[in-house]
Amino acid sequence: MNILSLKNYYRKIRLWLLSISSQKQCPICKTSFLIFLPAGSKGYALKKYQVDGAGYRKNVICPSCNSSDRSRLLYLFLIKMRASILNKNIRLLHIAPDTEFPSFFKNKKNINYYNGDLDKNLADLEIDITKIDFDQNFFDVIICNHVLEQLDDDFIALKELFRVLKKDGFAILQSPISRTLETTYENKSLSTADDYLREYGQPDMRRIFGQDYQNRLESVGFKVDIYKPDTFLSYDLISRHGINLNENIYIGTK
Repeated sequence: MNILSLKNYYRKIRLWLLSISSQKQCPICKTSFLIFLPAGSKGYALKKYQVDGAGYRKNVICPSCNSSDRSRLLYLFLIKMRASILNKNIRLLHIAPDTEFPSFFKNKKNINYYNGDLDKNLADLEIDITKIDFDQNFFDVIICNHVLEQLDDDFIALKELFRVLKKDGFAILQSPISRTLETTYENKSLSTADDYLREYGQPDMRRIFGQDYQNRLESVGFKVDIYKPDTFLSYDLISRHGINLNENIYIGTK
């Protein structure tokens, strides 16, 4: 048995062991497990500032499709709160797509699905969201999930997302947010991965958003609605699907 076959064998054993007592279920791939796998950075700043949507946490990754807790949250929001638009002929822009989402959208023939990343190896299109190469009012739906905190200038990106969104469309604008910081913390003097890890808890982060996150979205023109998970999911489903109860969904419209 070669190394690849051995890895696949042990992966199947692990999946079987996790599924013996099914207490968790991934709503995307429909697979059940005893637990989801832990994930996230153990950076001190994320714990210090009580950042929801980031940091080390249990029951995060689906062992089958690799969906994260935040991806499952968006999936459930879309099918429960925006199912009607998903059945229309729409253009959908997905920034930095997670591994499981592209197949979900691509399987819906009515959705003209554009997924992009600054790294062209991670998506179908190479897209820099600080200069999006699409016309104004082009997309019906935009998903930007945990990207803005990694950009040198999040305001330029937000202006671009606002520009390409249709007037009757909506954008899902998720980011890790501190429960304790009233205003967003960013130190422009930082320049190295070690600096970012020390100050923000992750080497790819450029700021920790505070409770002013909604105001930052509204400053570029978005009208913002906030949905708490327990407003559209029962506590049983929140637990079963491994949803972070403290991560709210931010919906931006024109």
